[in-house]
Amino acid sequence: MVLGRAFEDMCAQMYYRGKMFAFVHLYNGQEAVSRGVPLRAVMSELFGKTTGYCRDQGIPIATRATFTSKYKREVLKEVDCDHKLFIVFVVENNLWAIGMSHLRATYDPHIYKKGPAFGMSGIHVDGMDVLKVREVAKEAIGRARRGEGPTLVECETYRFRGHLLADPDELRDLITIRLFYSFVPLLHCNFEW
Repeated sequence: MVLGRAFEDMCAQMYYRGKMFAFVHLYNGQEAVSRGVPLRAVMSELFGKTTGYCRDQGIPIATRATFTSKYKREVLKEVDCDHKLFIVFVVENNLWAIGMSHLRATYDPHIYKKGPAFGMSGIHVDGMDVLKVREVAKEAIGRARRGEGPTLVECETYRFRGHLLADPDELRDLITIRLFYSFVPLLHCNFEW
């Protein structure tokens, strides 16, 4: 998680130097969710290179693989394809929708409850607790591997910067921001995986 924070700070520097031209959304404070993500592929994605996660195509790899499997099964009538989607969707709910509180932006703020409407399990987890995130991730991955279908995991976190680096972040209450700083994952975790 320390490496993740250093990576985020370097991304900010690269953006301010004019080296990144895409929108840069930093995850400071949300490190518990991003644990285990290969930083080289993330950096390639931010620079729009083919070595990034989406291979500069804008379609996440897992979603592409899942739809390919479904296409082979339904259109090409290949029977050896997986019958249920083997994917885990992770939503990092940082409680803000750009500059508006998530509570004001939606009728039902519990994103994980939307999973069953799409035929998948929905799970909520404290996204500021790396151990809880790990436990829920292992459970969701296990479901997918056992062929029990996809899972929608909502990791409730809090972002400590504006929506984008260019966002002056003047709409949020400083008292609330300071309160959430006491839950920063980096302060509560001193172990190695």
